[in-house]
Amino acid sequence: MDRDPTPGAEFDTTTPSVARTYDYLLGGKDNYEVDRQAVEMLRMVAPEAPLTARMNREFGKRAVRYIAEQGIRQFIDLGSGIPTSPPSVHDAVRSVDPTARVVYVDIDPVVAAHSRALRSIGPGLDTILADIRQPETVLDHPDLQALIDFNEPVGVVIFSVLDVIEDKDNPLGIVRQFRERMTPGSYLGISHLSGRSAPDAVAQTHKISQETGFPAVNFRPDEEVLRIFDGFDLVEPGLVDIREWHPERDTPQVKIKLVGGVGRKAA
Repeated sequence: MDRDPTPGAEFDTTTPSVARTYDYLLGGKDNYEVDRQAVEMLRMVAPEAPLTARMNREFGKRAVRYIAEQGIRQFIDLGSGIPTSPPSVHDAVRSVDPTARVVYVDIDPVVAAHSRALRSIGPGLDTILADIRQPETVLDHPDLQALIDFNEPVGVVIFSVLDVIEDKDNPLGIVRQFRERMTPGSYLGISHLSGRSAPDAVAQTHKISQETGFPAVNFRPDEEVLRIFDGFDLVEPGLVDIREWHPERDTPQVKIKLVGGVGRKAA
C-alpha cells in the first residue's frame, strides 16, 4: 500500500477490513497482508471470488447509470469502499452528466484518505468518514449537506454493505432513516450477499470471520432483502441475481452469489 490514511484517524492493520479486502479482490493496492490472507482463505473454496467482486462492481455501475438516466444528479454511496478503482459511482454517473454530485461514505480511514484525490478531480465529489449504522450522523454531516439537496430526488446506493450489518444493528432501520429524508422520485440501489450461495462458501466465510476478526457476514434470503425496499417500487426486473440485472454480457455462475435491485420512492 502506498497511501497513508487520513491523519488522526483511528487505523487498524491487525484485522481485515471490508474496504481493503474488496480492494484486493479488485486487484487494487490499498490493502494489507491481513486483508490478503482473508481473501486467500476464501479462495480455497471459492476461487472465483475476485470475479464475484468484479460482477458486483459492474452491477453497481449499471444500477447508478440507470438511476442517472432517470434524471438523478446527486448520489450518496453508503459504505462505498475505495472509490478510485474504476468504474466507480462517479465515473458511471458522470458518463451521463459530468456535473452529477457524489458523496462517498465509509468507516475505513483508508477510504477517507482518497477524499483529497477526489476533490482534485473537480467540484461535486467528496468522501465522509462515518459509520452508516449511525445514519443521523451521515445525514446531518455538513460535507454531505453541502452537496446533497434532499428537496430534490437523490440516488442512495448500498452495494454489498448491509450484509456486514448484523440484525441487532437494524439494517432496515438504517435504510428507513434515509428513506424518510428522500423526496418522492428518489432511487435506492442495493446489492446483498444471497442465501442462494453455495453452502461450503457460506461456511468458509463464517469461518474467516471467526478466525480473523472480519465483520460477521449475513447471507440473507430474498424475502429479507426485499423488505429493505419497503417504500420503494422495484424497477424491472425486480430483485434478481446481479448477473441478471440489465446484463451487458454473459457472466459465469459463481459460488458466492449476490442479489440486487433498484427501487423508486413512491409519492
